[in-house]
Amino acid sequence: MEKKSDSEKKEASLNTKIKLKYITIFLIVVCLCALLYYLRNVLAPFVGAFLIAYIVNPVVDKIEEWTRFLLRHPKLRSIPKRSARIVATIATLCLMAAVVTIFCLIFIPQICEEFSRFGSLVKKFMSDSVWIQQVLALFPSDWRNSMHNFTGQLQLLESLQDINFWETVQSMIGKLLPGAMGVLSGTASVVLTLVSIVFIIMYTTFLMMDMPKIRRKIRLLVPLDDLSKPDLLRKTNRLMKAYFRSQSLVAMIVGILYAIAFGVLGFPMGVVFGLFIGLLNMVPYLQVASMPIAFFLGIMYSFDTGIPFWQVLLIIAAIYLVIQVVEDMFIIPKIVGTEMNLPPVLILLSISVWGKLLGFIGLVCAIPFTCIVIAIFQEYVEHRIFPRRRDKSWEEQNEKT
Repeated sequence: MEKKSDSEKKEASLNTKIKLKYITIFLIVVCLCALLYYLRNVLAPFVGAFLIAYIVNPVVDKIEEWTRFLLRHPKLRSIPKRSARIVATIATLCLMAAVVTIFCLIFIPQICEEFSRFGSLVKKFMSDSVWIQQVLALFPSDWRNSMHNFTGQLQLLESLQDINFWETVQSMIGKLLPGAMGVLSGTASVVLTLVSIVFIIMYTTFLMMDMPKIRRKIRLLVPLDDLSKPDLLRKTNRLMKAYFRSQSLVAMIVGILYAIAFGVLGFPMGVVFGLFIGLLNMVPYLQVASMPIAFFLGIMYSFDTGIPFWQVLLIIAAIYLVIQVVEDMFIIPKIVGTEMNLPPVLILLSISVWGKLLGFIGLVCAIPFTCIVIAIFQEYVEHRIFPRRRDKSWEEQNEKT
């Protein structure tokens, strides 16, 4: 009986230690999430720079390989090996600057022209009463009556404000303070934007230079044994590569397809709107948010060309449908593959959670972060909770080999 009681005590103490361990892990995760939420605005430039450095890292590695090959020359052997990574980083930054410059030279004039055309269309739309009546005719009669009642209430409020005793004081404050605050806020926003851009460039440069060292440190920080650590790191790298590098290429292709489709049809802001949809395509299902903008641009296009609005809606729906089918059936399977085959419910949940935690960066990183968390959890369950399954699988593999 005493031996049994001792074994029971040991088992109870072991269970207590396991419970305390899980409680500690849970508290650490909660504290990390709270810290990330508190520092999300500060971490946003760093995360953005890390994504840029990770996406272009294969280019840096390739240029570094070529540089090391050139440094084997007898006259260049005195140059430190560290300089190869520095040269590769500088060359990659110059290449990125050249790509951005070429993009601006190609698209900026057309974008400015489209903005000018869109401004003239809006001005014509607001000054032409026939257009306004045609737009109102698109809405149900109840909606039109509600809008008329709302505008009548606004006119009544304006007439009541005209007899206000503090009208002069309000007008003076309204003229002085908004102007001063507008200048200050505009200057501050410009300065903060420039500072953020400078920080992103600096972060990107240093991360590109130290990426091999960072990857080695990450391998040491993973709390798994030597057999399972390479599998987890390989899977994590594959997930990151499949999403950020491949999905950025998919977003660029889809944006170009939308820009060509809307630009050829002559939609106002067609090229800009198409590239904007491509940018939204970095986050799954987020391109749905562009449909109200497409509806508004369809109204402008209908009244500019005289094409019936229902036909314009059919054209827009056909463009969305065809490009979505091409993306799902050809582009994504060929470029991204099926590595991140998450159910739609989990995708929406991960977007909501990571978006709340890290803002826009969380929206972009939601899918790979969720896949990485699932992979880590699966590895932990397989190696720590059910280690016998791992041993049996290794024995089966050894027997087969």
